[in-house]
Amino acid sequence: MSFVPDAARTAYEGRLIGLTVERWGDHEREIVEHPGAVAIVAVDDAGSVTLVRQLREPARMHLFSVEGVERGEACPAADEELELVRWSVTEIAARLHEIEDAKTLAGLLLYLRTLPERTGPG
Repeated sequence: MSFVPDAARTAYEGRLIGLTVERWGDHEREIVEHPGAVAIVAVDDAGSVTLVRQLREPARMHLFSVEGVERGEACPAADEELELVRWSVTEIAARLHEIEDAKTLAGLLLYLRTLPERTGPG
């Protein structure tokens, strides 16, 4: 089996993303090219996680969590609208049903899964 497409063409090349159309026999596949992105579960010293509600187009990304962050001021771009939502870490599990975004759900679930490892035996 060949792992190289029969043909490929750039359908779109933008500032942040590109779209390549590959032909594999009778089938075409659209590949979104993106330089990468990150998502962070940020927990402050008071034990609260800060969530940002913002309409964004989806992208493939890496996921991290960090604790002990200091609260700061949001600096959105001129065309961005942000809403900050703070939940206590103890509220996360009970409020997961409020999350519609897959990366946010994944990040919060992974964070909750690692809590016993960091806090030690109850």
